[in-house]
Amino acid sequence: MKKTIIIALVAILLTSCGQTPSSLDKTYTGDYFSIGYDSSMKLKQIADGVLITGGDSLILMVQPFPIKGLVSGDISALDLQVEKEIISLVDPTTNEVKKVQKVINGLQAIWIETKPRDEARVDFNVIIPIKEVAIHMTTDGPVSQKDQPLVREIIESFKITNEEFFIQMPTESQVKLSENFKNWFIGFKYPENWEVKTNISPSMVYLLPKDVNLDDIRGINIQVVENINKFTPSQYCDKFIVDNVYKRDTLKFGSNEFEASFRDTAGFHAVDLVIVKGENIIILTISTDIGPVEKAILNSIELLSGKPQ
Repeated sequence: MKKTIIIALVAILLTSCGQTPSSLDKTYTGDYFSIGYDSSMKLKQIADGVLITGGDSLILMVQPFPIKGLVSGDISALDLQVEKEIISLVDPTTNEVKKVQKVINGLQAIWIETKPRDEARVDFNVIIPIKEVAIHMTTDGPVSQKDQPLVREIIESFKITNEEFFIQMPTESQVKLSENFKNWFIGFKYPENWEVKTNISPSMVYLLPKDVNLDDIRGINIQVVENINKFTPSQYCDKFIVDNVYKRDTLKFGSNEFEASFRDTAGFHAVDLVIVKGENIIILTISTDIGPVEKAILNSIELLSGKPQ
């Protein structure tokens, strides 16, 4: 009884001092950041980030995106990219967009809230520049009015614990590709801490870190399809890779030139690389942005003209 009264008094005192008692009773600490969340929620590690789910409609992802030369706190360096990849995709006739600059635990941040004009739900995008990397915190679609205070509290609990983490990561030239793979349509090299999965289909290959499952967000999915309609890579992308594409480009890795489609689905970045080899089209989907390890693997690719086994 006494314990209950003490807890109630503490809550009253905090509120009277202008502080709201935190509902975040758990903290995740990773390689370079920490973030709070409620014990009723689920937290899952993804590629150098986390996915937090719970409440009525709360799905929050924290993920880093490499930007060479980015300096900590340099908001202006991200303005153009934010405008192009987030704000320009919002229909202003049906949505209200609020963009402000905030400081989150000493970190400069771009805070964007998008709200359908006839609803109380809000979609959150928060971008924080640190050395060589932009941290992107985003919700998977608009969040219910009930969950919005919790989302804000989680985002505002974000802290950087090791700003040098991404500086210490290996460059492409430092990645050691010690393993080899070759089947009837493709060959490549990969690091020893990655693995190949081929038991799903003879026309598909999954390449991913050993500590990541197939349903996690990191890896390279390689698929081959027969080019019945004689599509060029560009024509194939125009017809089959159209959803959530914010940029198209031509990228060369090793001796191969790919048509690249950059996609953003609820904050999850992915890149589709398409190339024609003989009678086939080969599609590689990278489940995150193309980092040093992915670049090294892509540069080692050899396209083959065999037959399904």
